[in-house]
Amino acid sequence: MRLFGLLAAIVCITAWLRGQGTLAGSPPDPERILASLISTNRPWLENTPPSGGSLAYTFHLTGSEARKLADIDLTKASRTQRQGVAWTSVLHHLSRPGAKVASLTNEGDTLRLALDFSPEVGVACGNGIQNSFRGYFSRKISHAEIVADAATLLPRSVQYETVTESYSEYVARRDGVRVPLKISVETGDMRFDWDFRVHDGGLWLLDSASAGGSRVAWITDVCLDGAHPAAVIASPQAVQAASARDAAAARLRAVLATNRHWLAPPITNRLGMAYEYRQEPPHREHVYFDPEGHVLVQLASSKEKPDQVTRQVLWLASGRKVQAQPGDPYAQLEPCTSPLSTEKPPERRLLNLFFGLGIDCAVFAVSRNPEAFAARRLVFDAASGQDILGLEAVEDARLFTGTMLYFTSNAYMHDVRYTRS
Repeated sequence: MRLFGLLAAIVCITAWLRGQGTLAGSPPDPERILASLISTNRPWLENTPPSGGSLAYTFHLTGSEARKLADIDLTKASRTQRQGVAWTSVLHHLSRPGAKVASLTNEGDTLRLALDFSPEVGVACGNGIQNSFRGYFSRKISHAEIVADAATLLPRSVQYETVTESYSEYVARRDGVRVPLKISVETGDMRFDWDFRVHDGGLWLLDSASAGGSRVAWITDVCLDGAHPAAVIASPQAVQAASARDAAAARLRAVLATNRHWLAPPITNRLGMAYEYRQEPPHREHVYFDPEGHVLVQLASSKEKPDQVTRQVLWLASGRKVQAQPGDPYAQLEPCTSPLSTEKPPERRLLNLFFGLGIDCAVFAVSRNPEAFAARRLVFDAASGQDILGLEAVEDARLFTGTMLYFTSNAYMHDVRYTRS
């Protein structure tokens, strides 16, 4: 009797496992597996944190100004804002009425689901959150294949047409929901690599996005309900990369501080100075630094009107810029950084007057706006003291340099976008 009871229990357990489709080669129940896959992954795909509240962060995209997002209501915000990246996958459409399992294969520790969608569903992927992107595609699809872990039902990959999405390094939120710290999307010659972080055990948010081995988007200044997260979960590789970036940025700040006396000199030792800048005759410009901190530049002579002032610009120490032609009844005024400011460098064209040359090449541009560049240490040799930093423009940084001053020029590079230096 005991033997009969044991055999009966084994038969019942085996039948149940076959119903779940967890035995290799067994006939799984497609609809039950799909329903379980949906319920397991819906919390992180919808990305609604365990508790609501408000979210704020700064989104950075290379070649664009940083964008601050504040007071995002986590219960009402778009999924793109909640996850920090434009991404709509096949996984987001699994609960659609038109989603049907075409086939389900049990491969031991892996389940492979082929899905058909009628009508077609839209998928999209891009490094960005709105309007501006560094790489983007979207399309309509009717068929996809999902590879999931048989034990956890967490997706390992999704394939549709020429696109492959991969998910890895799952960690648990405080409510037990497991989320991936890494997602990659690849199609043709496009590849998106995303690192995510879990903030305060609940919020799953992009940390950084890379393309072609370079970081193209990232998020900083994360606040939940007005406070910075006390605890953050990130992949070891992401933490190591962030540490390397911080070290390179600190080194860059040290280099700039050491050389600031000539890269961004104060106006104090120029007060009361005047000079004439000459190009090929008859072109001349006059520059005046008065003792009160005002700065004036004039086009004093040109081919069209030799020996006659025709254009002029004045920067006031109070922080206003005045533009007017000689004899004009009115002048145009606009706010600007005061020439006397020690907290913020003057604008590029005013700083050129400090040197008597359009000298805004890479090292001066970095000194004037270091936040526009990301530093990466390429070589460091403590014995020789050699330290080489690679700089990449992360904002819309451009090159304006040459034999030129304010109104006249002879040879110059104008409005050339930086890539790397």
